[in-house]
Amino acid sequence: MFGPAPITWTPVQGAISYDLRVEEGNGRSEEFTSEAPSASIVKYYGTGILHYQVPAEFPTSTGGKVPGAYTPLQSSLLILAAPQGARGVRAGSRVLVTWNPEPDAKQYEVEISTTSGFGSRIESHRVDGTSWAPNLDLRRKQYRGALYWRVAPVDQNGGVGSFASGSFTTQRSRASGCSSKSKRTRHTSRCKKR
Repeated sequence: MFGPAPITWTPVQGAISYDLRVEEGNGRSEEFTSEAPSASIVKYYGTGILHYQVPAEFPTSTGGKVPGAYTPLQSSLLILAAPQGARGVRAGSRVLVTWNPEPDAKQYEVEISTTSGFGSRIESHRVDGTSWAPNLDLRRKQYRGALYWRVAPVDQNGGVGSFASGSFTTQRSRASGCSSKSKRTRHTSRCKKR
């Protein structure tokens, strides 16, 4: 995985710095300079496989630098991980999907479906926060069965990452302030729902 974990390489004796050359999946390449034999990517976007190489730089007698040989080409998988802590709750006629924030996400893609394979999506939305409560009429016959949700991070360029998914769990409402009266032939209960 590429991103939060630092990229490291073996230090070269006599080197004063290193150039990290990153070849992105879209054909572009960028170079970064580091005095240490490691680098951390602070901000990244997109998914796929990228490649990188590192040449050490050595001092010259005139105060400049001269590059050494490149390390062998390394590959790394670039992913946007599925949000952690995602869950979906169904309470009465409402549904709610919540999740923990992902540091590389600008937005989140949230979908609701009547099938676990999401071939029958009934709602799809991009949100900025970490929860979404769609305006669904759960009294409609087609929504009375199982409903499924999924959520994925979206990067700054609109790339969609991995999905966390599940089915809605039913949140039962609690009753409080109940009183009951019993007579010989009939029973009465009164409960106030919270």
